[in-house]
Amino acid sequence: MIQIQNVNQEDTKNITRIKYISIGGKVYRVTDLSVSESYIEAAETELSTDEVPGNELWSIGEFGQYKIKLINRQKKIKVININQWKQSKQR
Repeated sequence: MIQIQNVNQEDTKNITRIKYISIGGKVYRVTDLSVSESYIEAAETELSTDEVPGNELWSIGEFGQYKIKLINRQKKIKVININQWKQSKQR
């Protein structure tokens, strides 16, 4: 017997365990993820890292070659080269 489950559209965009990204003390919910295109889009939340299951929360530093688009509550920013961004923050 085959069972068909209803899946909402948000779940079909991200079938990985990467549901949240943490950066600078903020938690972002992953809204779009493409492994083949090395692209992640995430929207800022009001959650703390303690409120998110550990297996769903990933540090932004783990996505070295990915293009990442972060959507803050106030404005949009783009992080194009994560390694370059990390180096600028270490100075």
